[in-house]
Amino acid sequence: MASSLLERLQGLDNTTTEICASSGIPGLPDGVLPTGQILQTGNSGQRDIEAGYVLRLVQSTTLAS
Repeated sequence: MASSLLERLQGLDNTTTEICASSGIPGLPDGVLPTGQILQTGNSGQRDIEAGYVLRLVQSTTLAS
């Protein structure tokens, strides 16, 4: 049985962590808004490596293309 879109998106957490590690990016916030509504948000890594602060999603921002 196929997973729901939300389950598949949640399964990408390890992928974003790997992207950060392999590219040298300290942190990566991400979000999926397919219809203008927030479906999934996440974050990986740190916002300040030296201080050891974890990256947290603290503010939603509207993006348009």
